[in-house]
Amino acid sequence: MRLNQRIPITAFIAALFFSASVLARVPAGDLLEGVMPGPDGKIHVLTVFPHQDDETFFVGGTLLKMKNDPRVVTHSYCMTLGDASEAKDILGITPEKLGRMRIKELELAAEVLDIDEVIQGNYHDQHLAEHPEEARQKILDIINRVGAQVVITFGPEGITMHTDHRAEYKFTREVFPQSNAQKLFLVSMPKPIYRILAHPGVTPIPPTIAVDIKDQKKLKMQALRSHASQTRPMSMKTVIFAIRFFDHEYFALIEKP
Repeated sequence: MRLNQRIPITAFIAALFFSASVLARVPAGDLLEGVMPGPDGKIHVLTVFPHQDDETFFVGGTLLKMKNDPRVVTHSYCMTLGDASEAKDILGITPEKLGRMRIKELELAAEVLDIDEVIQGNYHDQHLAEHPEEARQKILDIINRVGAQVVITFGPEGITMHTDHRAEYKFTREVFPQSNAQKLFLVSMPKPIYRILAHPGVTPIPPTIAVDIKDQKKLKMQALRSHASQTRPMSMKTVIFAIRFFDHEYFALIEKP
């Protein structure tokens, strides 16, 4: 996960104040509203993301909040090994070692976020788009195997415009109508927040639901610290600092045709 490398403090503060008025236009919501439990009486929630740390940055508070409902079982599918991050150069290690480290970091974060199942893929970082048919089938198989009623993934811009993020969105969006899942939620942000944290020139898909994560924020930040290798770049230190000020996570609901 990589957001804006530099966030001017004045722009960041302005975004904080402006986001309050934006939030008023994004309805507070619950991703479980209207979801029918499966035959086992449980509601299975699956996140599908390319990299270790995506699940925490964008959905960590929401996953924690969902677990307040005893029916909820959470699953996280991480598609790549995370082996191309710039952290390997900062740490002076091989891609293979970085991949092993990031898998362990995801396991630690999942423990903090109370994720019931971590499913680790084996695609190389930054090469996900090269395997469309296989990747689509894998996502579909996992959705149906875990019995997911709710799937959470990136939107079309992938927040950061990362090629893996956009490929993963495309694959998940394409197989969702064929799956047994009831709802698909895309990670989103209000435009002013997005343009500060991510890309000034890109308009994200507008959020339809804001999830209040104030009570879950301390644990979310702890889970972020579990992804220790990814806190090395200065850009990530700045983003982690910024995230602690936001009390909501945002999503766009995609209904089945």
